Amino acid sequence: MRHLTATAAVIVATTAALGGCSSEETPPPTSSSTISAPPTADYLETSEQTVTKGAEVDPNDTKALEAAYSKSLLKQTKQVDAAWKREGLTLKGRNEVLWTKPGKYTKPDVGDEQTTVDACVVRNAQVFDKDGNDITADQKGKPLKKGAKTLIRYVLTTPDDGTTWLIDSWTEKGSCTAQQQS
Repeated sequence: MRHLTATAAVIVATTAALGGCSSEETPPPTSSSTISAPPTADYLETSEQTVTKGAEVDPNDTKALEAAYSKSLLKQTKQVDAAWKREGLTLKGRNEVLWTKPGKYTKPDVGDEQTTVDACVVRNAQVFDKDGNDITADQKGKPLKKGAKTLIRYVLTTPDDGTTWLIDSWTEKGSCTAQQQS
C-alpha cells in the first residue's frame, strides 16, 4: 500500500489541478527579448487564467493539457499516466480554483520569462486503486480528503513575451481558505 500511496502522490503532484508536479527540468535557453518595464496587470492576468484552466483541466483532454502545460510538465504527466496504468490506478473528478494571486515575476538574461501564481485549489480529483480504494495523497504522500483546500504556487513560463503562459511546475504550500489572502 505504501508503494501505491507514493505513486498516487507522484500522480496527484503531476497534473496540477488534478495533480501537478514540481518540474526539476529548467527551460532551455532561448534568445531573450527584454521587457523595458514591469509587466502590466493584463499581462499577468493571462498567467492567472492559465493557472485556473490548468488546475481545472480534464486529465483526459490532451489539447487542454497542451494549451496549459510546458513541454517538460507534459512529459512528466505522460510518464506518470503510464505508471498509473501499470499500477491499475484511476483518477476521477476535477479540482476547482477558488482564487488566484500573482506572485514574483522574473526576466532572466537567458531563458524564458517566468512568473508565479498562488492559487487556492479545492482538491476534488481523487485517485483510486484497482480495488476502488481512495488513495489520494498530497505531494508528501499524506492522505488528502476530497474537498481539501490547498494553497499551490505555480511556476509559469512564457514562450512569447507574455501572450501565453504555460505551467512548468507547482508546489503545495499548505492549506488555504475560500477568502483570498492579501
